[in-house]
Amino acid sequence: MNRFALAAFALGLVPAAALADPVTLRHQVAVQGDVIRLGDLFDPAGPMADATVAHAPQPGKRIVLDSVWLTRVAKSFGVEWKPMSKLDRITVERESEQIPLARIESEILAALAAEGVPANAQVEFTSRDQKFHSPVGAPPEIAVRDAWWDQRSGRFSADIEVSAAGQPGTRARMTGRVFTVAEVPVLVRQINRGEVITAQDVRLEQMREAFMRQDVVLDLDQLIGKEARYSLRGGAPVRGQDLRRPVAVAKNALVTIVLRNAGMTLTSQGRAVEDGGLGDTIRVANTQSKKIIEATVEGASLVSVQPFGNLLSN
Repeated sequence: MNRFALAAFALGLVPAAALADPVTLRHQVAVQGDVIRLGDLFDPAGPMADATVAHAPQPGKRIVLDSVWLTRVAKSFGVEWKPMSKLDRITVERESEQIPLARIESEILAALAAEGVPANAQVEFTSRDQKFHSPVGAPPEIAVRDAWWDQRSGRFSADIEVSAAGQPGTRARMTGRVFTVAEVPVLVRQINRGEVITAQDVRLEQMREAFMRQDVVLDLDQLIGKEARYSLRGGAPVRGQDLRRPVAVAKNALVTIVLRNAGMTLTSQGRAVEDGGLGDTIRVANTQSKKIIEATVEGASLVSVQPFGNLLSN
């Protein structure tokens, strides 16, 4: 209070009420609890600041209190405030903690398991705009009611109710479809033709079984250590026909042909008719007889044949 105001008050020119700090309206308010208090609306609110004036909205929701309602509350609690116009209002929002949609999905799948949904399943919601909130600082409790699933179409529906510490939260009906999935090795980068795939080149991803081709490689052991027959793009699964064992013997390369029998070893020279990796059976032409035989690749430039092995042509 300035000197002029004090002098005016001393002379009786100004009433004491006019010298008090003016009451202002808080236009945007966020509350955590389940009630709205007088002090949330007015500043200062006086000795009744902690008095409850209304229920707070549900977590994550908001309400608008208009000038008529605010005037009635101010008068009831002796707060010296009057609206400047009919447009005076206050928006009260209830603070909350948003529940990840992935948790809602998990709860729905657990409920649908009783309806026969397999363990390797995921759900796709008709709308992902629905948000679920719980009060701040209170662990949410999620209840799934009236869960239904049609095996033929994959469609489902379920009622979701979120509460915390006995306080109601969000309620909504969720619909969508159920898909079975599998864990599939996927390349993390482009693999060029002839490159050998390593463990660092692969990650596992969930993929819908309905979208998978029958020849997609599912076993890491069938992928790591293999060589790409063609250039393979990153971010995609790999087909079995895209792979081969790393080439140990290249087409047209000279090789040593080994024949082992009863403690005796015979060798001759040949030329590979096709590429082959360790353990592969390839065609080899004997450089002297020109005969083509089938041989097993044992190492770089080394193949072996069995006694009375297959003779393919002259």
